[in-house]
Amino acid sequence: MIKNDGTSLYATRDLSAVVERNKEYHFDKMIYVTDVAQSLNFQQNFKIVELMGYDFASKLEHVPYGRFSLPDGKISSRRGKQAVLVDLIEVAENKAKDVIKDRKFEIENPEDVVKKVAKAVLNYSVLKVERNKDCVFDVDKSFTFDGETAPYMLYTYTRLESILRKYKDANVSADHSWIETDGFSLVKSINNFKSTIDTAIEKRDVSFVAKRIMEMCKTFNHLYTNCKILDDNISTTKAKVLLVEALKDTIAFGFNLICIDPLKEM
Repeated sequence: MIKNDGTSLYATRDLSAVVERNKEYHFDKMIYVTDVAQSLNFQQNFKIVELMGYDFASKLEHVPYGRFSLPDGKISSRRGKQAVLVDLIEVAENKAKDVIKDRKFEIENPEDVVKKVAKAVLNYSVLKVERNKDCVFDVDKSFTFDGETAPYMLYTYTRLESILRKYKDANVSADHSWIETDGFSLVKSINNFKSTIDTAIEKRDVSFVAKRIMEMCKTFNHLYTNCKILDDNISTTKAKVLLVEALKDTIAFGFNLICIDPLKEM
């Protein structure tokens, strides 16, 4: 179908494109990732493909996502009326510098830490929200060390790193009986991570992963507050350290899935 000005319709181009892609790639699944406002358009397109008799119609899937917005007046752009990614990165890095500046100890590579914290804040602020829901990025709230924020998770990871650096391995068997009481919740949370990833894949929603990482961090910090990790009982201490190591590796893997770089110090 051609419009009066000689150009094709958006829907017509989509139909032509999917036919050509099937010819070229013989895909097992074609996933369209767009703004949720396009949902009806893709429902109609997929139905048309089905009515046209193409057997690959059942392989088409639309994955809609919500919109990303900013609180009024919080962020402006010198490049136009709307803030774009480069503006968000600039604001996030400036805020991260303020956060790092207030730390009570020297950080070896402050510029690297600033960039990683800013990236983590931006990524987590988006990915912790269910895929099809809108996200409002509040700069001040996103950079606090309290609540469900990227700095909270990064600081938890540096705490795990610090424990492992301080630990002096002893040639003893680990007493895992401690896990049956104090450590059970953390073991359970780590053990559930694989099923969380499976759910995220099935639902096409990475927020399941982001929320699980936050849950593991909260569970550990509760444990850390109520139970000394490195104590005089070398057998139970070894069991605790093994659990800390498992948690660190699990969180690092999760960070990789949501594009957050772990930090050894912060």
